Amino acid sequence: MTNFVVNHTIKLMNVLITGANGFIGYNLISKMSVIKDLELTVISRKNINKFKHFNIEIINDDILNINKNYHKNQVKNIDIVIHIAGLTKSINSNNFYISNTLTTVELLKFAKKVNAKQFIFISSLAACGPSINKTPDETSTPRPVSNYGLSKLIAEKMVIKSKIPYTIIRPPAVFGPGDKDILSYFKMVKGGISLISGELTNSYSLLFVDDLVNFIIKILNNQLALNQTFFLSYEQPHTILDILSAIEQAEDKKSLKITIPKFLIKSISPIINLFYRVSGYPPLLNSDKLSEILQPSWKCSAAKAASILQFKPKKTFHEAVKETYKWYKEQRWL
Repeated sequence: MTNFVVNHTIKLMNVLITGANGFIGYNLISKMSVIKDLELTVISRKNINKFKHFNIEIINDDILNINKNYHKNQVKNIDIVIHIAGLTKSINSNNFYISNTLTTVELLKFAKKVNAKQFIFISSLAACGPSINKTPDETSTPRPVSNYGLSKLIAEKMVIKSKIPYTIIRPPAVFGPGDKDILSYFKMVKGGISLISGELTNSYSLLFVDDLVNFIIKILNNQLALNQTFFLSYEQPHTILDILSAIEQAEDKKSLKITIPKFLIKSISPIINLFYRVSGYPPLLNSDKLSEILQPSWKCSAAKAASILQFKPKKTFHEAVKETYKWYKEQRWL
């Protein structure tokens, strides 16, 4: 097994990653797969062909079956588990519990079975809740306002209770190449009309996917990160106007900004739920997300990560937005 050292020397390590099909997971694998002395294993039940050009092991299975099919899958020794997989959109609270909490419990059982030395859990700012009177840090009392946030918070508690050396990361809204959520803002600007839910002055902590990926790699085999929880974000929060302005600069285009009143947003919730039940596809703006969207502020402090692990975004917010826009254009998403 790997010996964990303070100077963060990466020795030969076997790493299991979940959530590889998501945009964070795929960005992480793209970068980690070329790092010498890292052997990667991905567990995924779909789209496994997209990973064949990477030098990685693939377990074609559901996370909930990882212990039941342990011998069948011939899982090798795993030093570190990075758990990214999760459900972000649903109107059924039980789906959040199954996908975000129970999967974490199963992975913790697996981590104990293979004597893993570190369990990295990608949680969410939603587990802490919105910022009401002050910017939350890792000592703030969690007050999630959505079923998604609650399921992540319960999973965090399971991770801590497991006694496995852990690192919990609570990113805010993450954007970058491959992200389909912020893509809607780019499309609105391109169309010339930007619909805004909430107030123009609502503020949000944000994180570029490259900075999250770099931080995950930095905490591998790093004693300074063990048994710690970290928020990550740009130092300053951004308003909706800041976000749209950065996108307009990237696209070299202005858009008409129309604010949707809160009462109107609330009134469409039954229609959204009906759409979900009929189509089976959870839209970007679903009833659980409304609980988060209607909050005036989603901020967090990354001071702890900066102090302990010298976390600092490598690109400015505007540079990251421009890079994201360039990727969307190259991939013909815009």
